[in-house]
Amino acid sequence: MAERNPGVKALVEQALSVLPQELGCDSYAEYLAAYADYRLGGKMPPDSLKGVGEHLDRCDACLEEFKLLLDAMQGADNHLGEPSGR
Repeated sequence: MAERNPGVKALVEQALSVLPQELGCDSYAEYLAAYADYRLGGKMPPDSLKGVGEHLDRCDACLEEFKLLLDAMQGADNHLGEPSGR
């Protein structure tokens, strides 16, 4: 049998790790900003967002997107009180 691309293998393994009752990545993307708000505020997310954290534990692609979102939100917070330089 031919050797498979390791990236494809990882993607397939990741897809197979989704639990049957779990929403897909696209559905979780809708909740990332709300989950990030709690995390940035140092608060525990409510039970209704618990699945987002569990999904991020298993899905590297969503975790990467979440990290980028956190960075963007932190950057926006850091610039809110700064003078515009005009």
